[in-house]
Amino acid sequence: MHPGRIAGANAALGQPKNWNATIQGRVITLHVRKANTNAGPVMQSAWLPTLEEIEAIRAGAPVILTIVGEVHPPVGVSVGEAPKADQSDSPFAG
Repeated sequence: MHPGRIAGANAALGQPKNWNATIQGRVITLHVRKANTNAGPVMQSAWLPTLEEIEAIRAGAPVILTIVGEVHPPVGVSVGEAPKADQSDSPFAG
């Protein structure tokens, strides 16, 4: 999956302090939308599956959520709105 640019993004998250890209891998900037909800503050990001991942999902493969650390925070996974034909951050768009 590739991180997309979520509508209404109001923050950009980069690599953590003391991150060593040579050892730990490259970090891509993640654009997030910070918001306050009835459940409290949230950060939302958009993820775009590759064509291969779309086919795997269609064939019944699950979406895997990985949390770094030993405590699982509250999370949610949902499907956003499809991009409009004239404006898309999708890597598959024209």
